[in-house]
Amino acid sequence: GDLVLRECARILSAQPAVAYRIGGDEFVLLSKQLDADELVAQLHQQVKTLTTQYGISFSIGVASFQPGQYANPDAILAQADHAMYAAKRHFRLQNRSDPHHV
Repeated sequence: GDLVLRECARILSAQPAVAYRIGGDEFVLLSKQLDADELVAQLHQQVKTLTTQYGISFSIGVASFQPGQYANPDAILAQADHAMYAAKRHFRLQNRSDPHHV
């Protein structure tokens, strides 16, 4: 458990962003990178070894920010959290229908 969290933290801290652990196995990245899809694809590629080696999943929720878009920082986190749980549901549905998934 702790080894995986440390490795995730190492991968996240190497990104063009500032990484924060907000609790348990949840991290936040603050990035000025405009292409969130590119950042997410890079992260999924970099954690592929962890997901294979330890049999874990890695879900990412993205919340883009424009000045005045959110009332406060908690609202931004709530949007990213909502997106992350949607990604988790998608992953579970996708793997439930995959006969090769163990």
